[in-house]
Amino acid sequence: MPARPGNPPAVHRSHPAHGIPYLAPEWGLLFKAKAARPKDRADFGITLPLLSGTQRSTLADLLARVHPGHPWLAALRG
Repeated sequence: MPARPGNPPAVHRSHPAHGIPYLAPEWGLLFKAKAARPKDRADFGITLPLLSGTQRSTLADLLARVHPGHPWLAALRG
């Protein structure tokens, strides 16, 4: 399923077997970073080892822009 107009492929993806759209995990974590509630920190800890190098880099770059000094940056760059 192609991305909808206005949704870049980096943000909008589809499950390859089912075509179900979902938000790219690095973008989901970016939204969760603002409040960083206990469940958001848990999601980050669970998801971090599953992110590709590109996804980690994207999330680190975005966090540095919108939440400079965020505690997750150290884990992403370390």
